[in-house]
Amino acid sequence: MISENLIRADLPDPNTEPELYAKVKANQVHTCSSKCGGPAALGHTCKKGFPRSFSSYTYFDTDT
Repeated sequence: MISENLIRADLPDPNTEPELYAKVKANQVHTCSSKCGGPAALGHTCKKGFPRSFSSYTYFDTDT
């Protein structure tokens, strides 16, 4: 997607783009669940490191 300039920084509108919204929610939005041990206590992070600070830059890892 990077090579095609298709990067978005918003959550798609579930009313106008329901399929894209569902895919983003399922694959790109971390919601602490049983997979990571559940929600962290207030002021702490879950075992996957969420919530994380926003990054000031975007990068593409070509090694993966």
